[in-house]
Amino acid sequence: AARALSWVFREAPADGGKDFGNAAVYATPQAIKTIVREDGQNSLDAARSHLTLRFRLIELSPRTERHERFLEAIRFDSLTMHIDAIEEAGYESKLGTKLVAARDHLEEESLVLLVVEDFGAQGLIGDEFDSTKSFCALVRDNLNSQKELAQTAGGVFGLGAKVNIACSRLSTVLFASRVAGSQKKGIRLVGRAETTYHERREGRATKRFAGPAWFGKDNGAGAAESVWLPDDEPVLKDLFLQRADPP
Repeated sequence: AARALSWVFREAPADGGKDFGNAAVYATPQAIKTIVREDGQNSLDAARSHLTLRFRLIELSPRTERHERFLEAIRFDSLTMHIDAIEEAGYESKLGTKLVAARDHLEEESLVLLVVEDFGAQGLIGDEFDSTKSFCALVRDNLNSQKELAQTAGGVFGLGAKVNIACSRLSTVLFASRVAGSQKKGIRLVGRAETTYHERREGRATKRFAGPAWFGKDNGAGAAESVWLPDDEPVLKDLFLQRADPP
């Protein structure tokens, strides 16, 4: 499953419409207190017992072995190919400018990762495309405020789910979850990136992409699905996503 990980970009609609960014990403302030508030509320909405959150910052110096392992594990080359295409297209957009600057920054400067862990929550429950469950509400959908546990529900518009993408220089977030009731399956891994409309030459054809992309296993139908990995899978360590004991 780890070898099959890749980024799959949503193809542009047949009507030719172009989307130059996800408005939901800009609906919340890009600030530390916003991350703490919104991530805390998301975890509280899924709490099963005493809830603990831990925030870690990790800095990787460029061209070090650990830095290279992370970029390889996240399939960074695939992301940069699409960012290159956004730059070559020449469309002026806030998100496109941000992504190009992030690509250039990561080639020369340290990579700073924010790891947000919660303990005592139920994890990302739900089938791949079931919008009535928390998995799709957080990972796939926009403005989906689906809550599993109504008694602790706080957010109502589904905007908080995008705060981490908004605060990411590369507009990219990975999720690694131990899901209640499916612990024997291991860790559920998936990712999401927000880019903008772009085109790429692939062989003799030009492919048009809507913008959002998902990190997982290509299902052959134009979508990436989450993968289940054992706790000791090396790619989880390379991505700093191994599930540690609570503090």
